[in-house]
Amino acid sequence: MSVMTDVLVQAVGISRTFGHGRTAHPALHPTDLEIGPGTSLGVVGESGSGKSTLSRLLVGLDTPSSGRVEFEGRNVVELLSTQTGRADFRRAVQFVGQDTTSTFDPLRTLRDAVLQPVLRLTGHRGAAANRLVDETLERLGLDPALGDRKPAQVSGGQRQRFSLARGLVVQPQVLVCDEVVSALDVSVQGRILNLVKDLCAEQGTGLVFVSHGLPATAFVARDLVVMQSGRIVERGTSEQLLSAPEHPYTQSLLAAYSRGKRVQETS
Repeated sequence: MSVMTDVLVQAVGISRTFGHGRTAHPALHPTDLEIGPGTSLGVVGESGSGKSTLSRLLVGLDTPSSGRVEFEGRNVVELLSTQTGRADFRRAVQFVGQDTTSTFDPLRTLRDAVLQPVLRLTGHRGAAANRLVDETLERLGLDPALGDRKPAQVSGGQRQRFSLARGLVVQPQVLVCDEVVSALDVSVQGRILNLVKDLCAEQGTGLVFVSHGLPATAFVARDLVVMQSGRIVERGTSEQLLSAPEHPYTQSLLAAYSRGKRVQETS
């Protein structure tokens, strides 16, 4: 039975170290986070900042070296150790990553990929399950007929929307998106960002949006954390961090974006 709480996913002092002894590399230093219903949190940082390590820990794809991740007050490691707990957690917390090429079976249709979590994690079967898939695809601006194609037969933007459909189709309580727009054209990025923002707000889904792009993340998320070298160096609302960043690293991320924007405007 679920425990009613204002916090869905909570990270309590989680860290992650790879290797041992002299080869040990701390990818994430002790970190605390909370994600509640309908909240939106952006995690920003350059490659190697620890943001992807954090996202994998939050969704149970990796295990903390210290600390714990909780879902509704229950330890995620313990939840994932049982079939019932694993199903409960996977239904409630979904992950969408950047690499849509390797995460889809190239021999199966995209409809199959979106249908599988429905069959595995909900009580829907047959026509009801397929109707839920169609409704989710349409909300993401996808023609359900595209679902009959293989992953290689659609564009990168369409494949990313199918990946989002696979995460949203079970109507999770928390959605974690890790670099879901970084490999897409700017015009496609804008559409994906709007879709993620609107759909999560509509469903009351807690959102964790992980990206190296500060302004794009600020557009999607109300609150931000900025990561550098495995540590959170600044927290605040998106408005605060865009208008008056305090940490030098946050200032450098914003300055880099501003320089890039000026180059685009003059080219």
